[in-house]
Amino acid sequence: MRYRERVAEPQAKRNARIPWTILLFERISLAPVWTGLLITGLWLFVYLIYGYLVGGHPFWEDTALWFELLHGLMIAYALTVTAYWFRGTVRDLQALRPALGCSETEFTAEVREVTYFERRPLVVVTLIGAAIGIGITFSPGSWISGRPALGDPMMTWVILKSAFLFSLIAHAVYVSIALAARLSRTGERRARVNLLDVTPLMPFARNGLRGALLLLGWIVLASLSLLAPWSGDIAIGGLCVVVGLAVASLLGPVVGVHRRIHEAKQIELERIRVAIGKESSLR
Repeated sequence: MRYRERVAEPQAKRNARIPWTILLFERISLAPVWTGLLITGLWLFVYLIYGYLVGGHPFWEDTALWFELLHGLMIAYALTVTAYWFRGTVRDLQALRPALGCSETEFTAEVREVTYFERRPLVVVTLIGAAIGIGITFSPGSWISGRPALGDPMMTWVILKSAFLFSLIAHAVYVSIALAARLSRTGERRARVNLLDVTPLMPFARNGLRGALLLLGWIVLASLSLLAPWSGDIAIGGLCVVVGLAVASLLGPVVGVHRRIHEAKQIELERIRVAIGKESSLR
């Protein structure tokens, strides 16, 4: 079921701003994984057409088809992982409904607050990612035989590709971190804790596990990048970043509800202390 079908409140649907990466998958009637494979194929097609248009032979000598396919997979994965993360978070919120102390109106507002994304931060993050991609392109370590001149077809392709890829990665990281942090805040503000049965709160942990597993895909793709001699340092740096994000994604959604559980334990312990104190005074 799609996001727009999950949120029953029409006003919330009209007001909610969903990132374009999510809307792309909402408007294509395919599972996200198949949409991602289509995006990979489209990217490879664009690469082949570009190589043909710029004259072919010198361009093909300086590029590796498998590496372009890998970048196509990374682009598709950045889009696909965002869609899965977003949809999973909405499902987790629906599963948490019985464990949240709020009315239906408040719950609808909570869902909207978690899934609402203002355009300006998304644009800023996307531009920062593109700038990082362009900066990596001009790094001497990215070129074994020397960086081509500006205007060279190879250089033009790599600049555009890097800017696009890293802008999508930055966008995906921002959306995933924001969703985890907001879900954590929901747990801290709204969760009803029963110390004898915390099963209703399991969707918080499930959300963290899902995020960590989705980021394992990045680890696999970054590891494959190590096979290219010109991307070793960048791939290692990317691996370190992804591992850190995986840990943050695993723990992030449960931080708020853990605080709530800790508070409930402290209240219960205080009640027990008072009861023991009264019992002792009667002896």
